[in-house]
Amino acid sequence: ARKMLVEATDYLRQIAPVDIVVIGGNHERESMFHMGDALECWYHADNSVSIDNQFSVRKYYSFGETVFGFSHGDTINQEKLPLLGAYERPDLWAKCKRRIWLLGHYHHYQLKEYVGVQVWILPSLSGSDVFHQTNGFIGAARCAVAFLHGEKGLEAMFQSEVEN
Repeated sequence: ARKMLVEATDYLRQIAPVDIVVIGGNHERESMFHMGDALECWYHADNSVSIDNQFSVRKYYSFGETVFGFSHGDTINQEKLPLLGAYERPDLWAKCKRRIWLLGHYHHYQLKEYVGVQVWILPSLSGSDVFHQTNGFIGAARCAVAFLHGEKGLEAMFQSEVEN
């Protein structure tokens, strides 16, 4: 995973500066922190790569007119996210025209809007393990999603599926 992340980061930094926001999931919070630490060490002298590896369940990032909230999504009711963003980062919430939360816990597509704040639940590449099989959490498309945001907002969305 580290080699793949380094390869992807090296490719992207040829195009533009790269900002990496590390968010741990409910099964690997510490592992993701260690992955972020490895990336921080790898790119410590590279000014074109920045890594937010702060150990936090919610993080914020802004680009152009959009503020993004990131969380795995397992620790909070998604209806609370718009007000949490406004409370935790009022500076970003006030200056940006678009407010978007990105979550991953439920492993399927869902988009809800709460008074102008979008909350996206994103799919996952992971397959069904014993827990998911036992509890009937099966059948979701395994895929990765990438968003291309410009200064004014979302310009394109890409999806790559793998066979189940």
